[in-house]
Amino acid sequence: MDDVDMAILRILRDDGRITLTDLADRVHVSRTNVHGRIGKLHERGVVHGYTARINSSKVGLPVAALVLFGLDQTKLEDLRTTLDAMSSVEHWGLTMGAYDGFLTVRVASVDELRKFLVDELRTMPGITRTESVLLIEETGPRQALP
Repeated sequence: MDDVDMAILRILRDDGRITLTDLADRVHVSRTNVHGRIGKLHERGVVHGYTARINSSKVGLPVAALVLFGLDQTKLEDLRTTLDAMSSVEHWGLTMGAYDGFLTVRVASVDELRKFLVDELRTMPGITRTESVLLIEETGPRQALP
């Protein structure tokens, strides 16, 4: 990838709905060149889709928490299936360090968060321990680029 590809990625990251003409003007190449470059970025798997960023608070999910968890590794596949199916789990991943994984949860109230943590997450096969942090302010999401 060259500097033009990186400029295209930065602009698309911030405005995925920009027109090809406007994008070409901003990176100082032709519209045809931009179109070809974006196609190649898709083919190489660098760009794999476009999404809308939704304000969770405005759709009734104002409470967010970061939850760290310990995991019985023999239950990972079952846990993966369960977490992927949960609408309140926005994002999750595996980690190295004191905990085995993390997830971001979005719910309508602190009471719903408590129910999720106590009644759902802590009773899932494979979860050995949890630690939760209530998010009080967020920025992003924003994907890092070199």
